[in-house]
Amino acid sequence: MRIGGLVLAAGASRRMGSPKALLTIEGETFLDRMVRVMRSACDEVAVVVPPLWPLAEGYVPNPDPERGMLSSLRCGLERLTGMDHVLFTPMDLPLLEPRTVSAIAGVAGRAAVVIPRYGEDRGHPVAVDRVVMGELLAAPDGVQPRDVIRRDDSRVLFLDVDDPGVVRDVDHPEDYRKLLQQS
Repeated sequence: MRIGGLVLAAGASRRMGSPKALLTIEGETFLDRMVRVMRSACDEVAVVVPPLWPLAEGYVPNPDPERGMLSSLRCGLERLTGMDHVLFTPMDLPLLEPRTVSAIAGVAGRAAVVIPRYGEDRGHPVAVDRVVMGELLAAPDGVQPRDVIRRDDSRVLFLDVDDPGVVRDVDHPEDYRKLLQQS
C-alpha cells in the first residue's frame, strides 16, 4: 500500500499577518517541520504552496488559493494520483508528532477515511482512500472538503490519539507566542 502525504501551505495567513510557513519552532520552519513529520510515514510528500512561492522538490503551486482549501487539496491530490491513501494536513500544526502520522498511516487501509481525534476534537492529518480522493477531485467549487469526507459517516474511522498536536493549530500571533513560551 502506497501512502502519500499532502501538506496544505497555500493559505494567505491573514490572521497571523505573516506567512505561517516561515514561522520557526526549535530552529525549524513550520513548513520544514511538517514535511519532515509527514515523510516519517509517507512514501511521497507533496506541498501545495501559493503562486510565485520558490519551488522545491515536491512543491505544487496552487494558481488560485483564494478559491479555498478544496482548490489546494485538488492540486495536491493530482500530484499524488498513484497513492492508495493520502494523509493531508494544513501546515500550521507544528506540534504534530511523527508517531501519530505513523499510527494514522498504519490504519489507513481499514476505512475510506481516518480522522484522528484528541479528546472530543477532530484533527489532522486526515487519511483518505482512492474513492474519496476521486470525490474530492470531482466536487464542485464552493464545497467544503469536510462535507465530502463526512458524507457517509459509516466509512469514517475515528482514531483516538494521545497527541494534542493534531488539533493545536497556530492561527494568530498570540497562538505563536504561547507556542514559543511552551517550547
